[in-house]
Amino acid sequence: MTKVIVTMKLMPESPEVDLAKIEQAIHSAIAKFDGKFQSSEKQPIGFGLVSLIIKFSMDEKFGTDDAEAEICKIEGVESAQTTMTSRALG
Repeated sequence: MTKVIVTMKLMPESPEVDLAKIEQAIHSAIAKFDGKFQSSEKQPIGFGLVSLIIKFSMDEKFGTDDAEAEICKIEGVESAQTTMTSRALG
């Protein structure tokens, strides 16, 4: 079982969306892909809008498209885009 490290950029629906609630929901969303949350950071976009950059590991047998689709189901998430993937060592 090979793990991959995935970095995704999540865009909220509006500046009023609670990013902390989204981050909590991500934990259960990635668990469906044998995923483990690693980190997140907020990235200002403009006009009060802030994106969420998340990093997590998941089983390689699942595709990032499926993970993106699952994360987009979270209330308040407008879009999710994989920005980087790499194989985990060890």
